[in-house]
Formats: sequence, C-alpha cells, structure tokens
Amino acid sequence: MEQYKSVLQEYSCELIEKKSKFIGYISPIENETQATSFLSKVKNKYWDAKHHVYAYILKDGPFSKSSDDGEPSGTAGIPILNVIKSNSLVNTMVVVARYFGGILLGAGGLLRAYSQTATMAVNNAKIATYKLSYIFRLSCTYEQYNKILLIFDGFAAEVDASQFLSEVFLTFHVAADEAEDLKTALMQLTGGNLKLQLMGSDFFYY
Repeated sequence: MEQYKSVLQEYSCELIEKKSKFIGYISPIENETQATSFLSKVKNKYWDAKHHVYAYILKDGPFSKSSDDGEPSGTAGIPILNVIKSNSLVNTMVVVARYFGGILLGAGGLLRAYSQTATMAVNNAKIATYKLSYIFRLSCTYEQYNKILLIFDGFAAEVDASQFLSEVFLTFHVAADEAEDLKTALMQLTGGNLKLQLMGSDFFYY
C-alpha cells in the first residue's frame, strides 16, 4: 500500500430520529488496542446510552469489525461499516451511542439512522491522504541549511527534527514517490557531497 485515506482527528455529530438520539463519533486508529480504547472512551462518556454500536477498518490485515450491540442483526454495525468502506477510509473507527426515545424505528429505520449518523460523522471530519514516506537524516553546513529548506518546499517533504552543532543535522520525511527526485536535487546543491542516511519508513499526510 502506497497511500490510504483516514480522518485526521476525532469528530462528533448528533442525529434525532423519532425522539431517539444518535451521537456519532469518528476517530483515527492504528490497531485493535486503540479501537478498544476509543470504544471505552465513548462508552464512559455516554454510559447511560442503550446501545454503543461501532465499526472500524484497519489498513494492516486487512481487518474490519462491527457490532450491533443489541440492535437487531444487520441494522447498525454493518451500515456504519459500509459508510466507512464507501468513503474508502481505513484506520478509521465510528462509534454511535443511541438513546432510545420510546418510539420503535423498525429495522429499516434503524439502518437509515445509523447510516445517516455515520455519514454525518464522515462529512464533519477532515479527511487526509497518508502517503508511504521515507525518513532520512542528513548533515549539512549552515550555509546549505536555508537552501535545503527551500528545496524541501518544492516536494512533499517535512523536517521532523533539527540539531544545530558544528554542522546542522536534519531528520526529515519525504513521500516515497518523490524521494529520488529530492535526493537528486540535494546532490546537485552539495556537489554530490551529501551525507544522507535512510532511517526507515512510515505513513504521513501532506
């Protein structure tokens, strides 16, 4: 996987349907442990809700999971999961706390309400594209430092850490599909005398 889409941070929304209240939360997650923690957070906040329905998809696996949490089978967790899938999101979780309003919604009404709540949560959230990126460490002279920063501006590259000693040491990441072009630009700047070390890879949004 070279890139994927997920939400940047936690967002929430609320839907009232025939006096039932549906409170939706969406959040980025990276593993099952974070999914469990996020579900617990929502459950603790809305401890008196009748249902805590959820669904999530992780990019590594691939792995998806959903729960109706006592609602009729297929009316809650799966509709939420389908909204996540239809928006091509991974590493994303949606939890919906429902307060029963005294009027039965029926299977179709529940399915629509949970789908609509999940859709509202996705629409409220800021979606980002995370790209596979390489992490590098380089050293340069103080004279080269500002010129290197200008070069970074032309690429999907960001500085993660800087040390100003006898030389300047930079740790940065760059999108994998731009790494070779950036290295070429840096080599040209330094006349081929570039101290560059690959430290690893990860996903970053730009």
